[in-house]
Amino acid sequence: MHSDHVGSLGSFVGYCYWKSKITSNIYFYEKEKVGKFLELTGAIEGESFILHNTNNKRIDSLELTLSSYLTEHAKTVNTYSFILKFDKENDIFYSGDTCKTNIDVIPFLKDGNIIYHDTCLNDCEGNVHTSLRVLSETVPKEYRKQVYCIHIDGENFAQEAEKQGFNVAQVI
Repeated sequence: MHSDHVGSLGSFVGYCYWKSKITSNIYFYEKEKVGKFLELTGAIEGESFILHNTNNKRIDSLELTLSSYLTEHAKTVNTYSFILKFDKENDIFYSGDTCKTNIDVIPFLKDGNIIYHDTCLNDCEGNVHTSLRVLSETVPKEYRKQVYCIHIDGENFAQEAEKQGFNVAQVI
């Protein structure tokens, strides 16, 4: 759990509970770790948050099934990618922090699905993120409009990614 991904989760759970009277549902593969983290922020399991596993987890209210998969990132922390399998719409693959793609990309995209993938310009040995070069080698040109780059680095990342046919996730 890197703080750039979960650092404000405790604040969010607290705000939902104390200000809006909402108990947050937290979906995470390593339930014990995220539970301890949230308890350190003052959140109380079963009261301000409920933990759920992500192993083929059905969420009826959203009409989807959520699955997580261990992926490769840094040696000191586990990271996960997710597949959101919708009942009626196209599915979504979210890579999480990773230096590799851990799904079979071409059949997934051929079915009309969408990918949000960790991508950066930095292209060096031992990189913990997927470089734009590696993503370009993985995704054929005809499917790149179905791929949204995230974890953007560098001043001209968006221009480079779009030049190669990818989308860049927009901050809203």
